[in-house]
Amino acid sequence: MGKLIKKVMGERLQFNIVSNNFIHLSQLGSLKFKSMVDAGVALTHTIQTDWVKNLTTSTLTFDITQFFSLLNHQLLSLIIKRVGFDQCISSFFADYLVNRKTDYSWNNFSSSTFNINIGVG
Repeated sequence: MGKLIKKVMGERLQFNIVSNNFIHLSQLGSLKFKSMVDAGVALTHTIQTDWVKNLTTSTLTFDITQFFSLLNHQLLSLIIKRVGFDQCISSFFADYLVNRKTDYSWNNFSSSTFNINIGVG
């Protein structure tokens, strides 16, 4: 049931984000109907358009692999409120991120459980 709710919430959030233009048109990652091929085509188009204008184009990329595991809960709640999401969605994430706990385990070792105020499960 949890996976179904997560999927529904993800679909709904993506719909709201895309329909309200909260993401720049060049942002393609993790959006439905957007892929690395789409990103490559967009980048190639930009480069070739600049060549026609006799311009030089540079590309800067970032690896955000650890973005969600290091996301600050208070900052996420603030952003969701400021961009104008419905209060129901804002409250859901505020409640979801409260009193989170984790522990670390490897081989035969497990740490004690401790509070965590970063990361999205």
